[in-house]
Amino acid sequence: MNPLSPYQNVYAPEAYNGVPVLPANSEAPFDYVYDVTLTANQQLIDQTLSVDTDADFELRAVLITAPGGAFSVRWSDGQGYYTASDEILNSAFTALAPYPCFPSLVIPAGGRIGIDISDLSGATNAIQLVFRGVKVYSPQGR
Repeated sequence: MNPLSPYQNVYAPEAYNGVPVLPANSEAPFDYVYDVTLTANQQLIDQTLSVDTDADFELRAVLITAPGGAFSVRWSDGQGYYTASDEILNSAFTALAPYPCFPSLVIPAGGRIGIDISDLSGATNAIQLVFRGVKVYSPQGR
């Protein structure tokens, strides 16, 4: 038994048969920048970087654009789930070789990225981390 009415064309796109087709999500490249200056051997726990309220943010990579001395860092999603069990040394990623986030980490609109960061240089350390990804705009009704 065919569930289609006799007036539907099985070979036509759904929109031609009266089924509404919602547009796909659209993405826009976006970076969130975290600037911090650490004193010698300072450790900052549970720092946050707020995500805008206009769209979800899909984190795809982390890079360092202003490398200071040695440090380690780890980040989490808005619910406090870390992407690594321990902090990652800054030698693992740079501006030329970003640290990939795979699978990507989705932070909901209005959420935050949690950051733990520790100085390992023994001196004042100015650091700039860039959380690179895309803003994901979904159509109304999804």
